[in-house]
Amino acid sequence: MQFGVENTERFGYLPATILADKIYMNHTNRRILKEYEIKTYCKPLGRPPKGPKSPEYLKKMAKAVGERNEVECSFGTGKRVYRANNIRAKLPETAECWTEMCYFVKNVMKFLKGLCLALFEIKLNLWADAIAKFRVCCFAVMAIY
Repeated sequence: MQFGVENTERFGYLPATILADKIYMNHTNRRILKEYEIKTYCKPLGRPPKGPKSPEYLKKMAKAVGERNEVECSFGTGKRVYRANNIRAKLPETAECWTEMCYFVKNVMKFLKGLCLALFEIKLNLWADAIAKFRVCCFAVMAIY
């Protein structure tokens, strides 16, 4: 985790929050996150508090769990649909490129689905507007007679 936090060359700044599995939330990683002031929504170590948790905290935790599930679902889709779990490359560089291409294609497909949906909605709105204009015209003609 330290490499991921310290590697800010790509975007130039640290992330505000990190959504990580429980296995990565050990003492060392928690200390690193606290040092860099990065939020993480995970179960605290040690004995649970005696008092009930605040509704705000529970709401934030539920939101974080939902976001984490979305990330995990994305990896599952990549493995199942785009065969990211069945990479048979001999060189590590080739395997890394293959994995990156799997997720690149996944992102392109997601973009194209959104684009098709937007175009369909535009066409549907134009069609609905045309029908509305036709109805107005028909009622105007009927009002004349």
